[in-house]
Amino acid sequence: MIVLTEFQNVGESYPYEWVRFDPDTQLWYQGEVQCTGSVMYGGTCRCISHDPYKEWVVGREDVKSLLKETLDRGIKFDLTREEIESLERPTLQDLIMERLALHDIESFEELESWLSSSYKLGFNPLPALRRVVGDLVNVQFMHADRQTFYYDEEPALLVKLHDNGAVEIEMFEP
Repeated sequence: MIVLTEFQNVGESYPYEWVRFDPDTQLWYQGEVQCTGSVMYGGTCRCISHDPYKEWVVGREDVKSLLKETLDRGIKFDLTREEIESLERPTLQDLIMERLALHDIESFEELESWLSSSYKLGFNPLPALRRVVGDLVNVQFMHADRQTFYYDEEPALLVKLHDNGAVEIEMFEP
């Protein structure tokens, strides 16, 4: 984990904003603290009705920009060989995000929001999504509260619809 900013709580220093590389998924995640009063960070909040922190997938260009800004502020960090290599080559996620950016969707959160709104309005957005990224990845759907997804070793973008209308996206790469 590369700490971008920190905060103080009860005399201790904790990461407030960070990026991290997941070697299993080959994806970068950006995260930030949502509750500085969490017991996780030395506070007393048990975070029952909210998350203590939030993480989301970011593209390598975003990571490069965040790391450059962090270096410009004088904060030093070390990158592993795997992290450096991941920043040098485009991932499947980067290719997908480049295609979605052409349609004014800048992040997976925006894509999840668009998919959720589409389902709530009563139309299926998957044919449009498949037209945009279908040659890069197999777009799959599942009802998150009622089905199980079986990964079959080909790149897949899984759209999970929950009973409350929320949508979650997961990437699977061989």
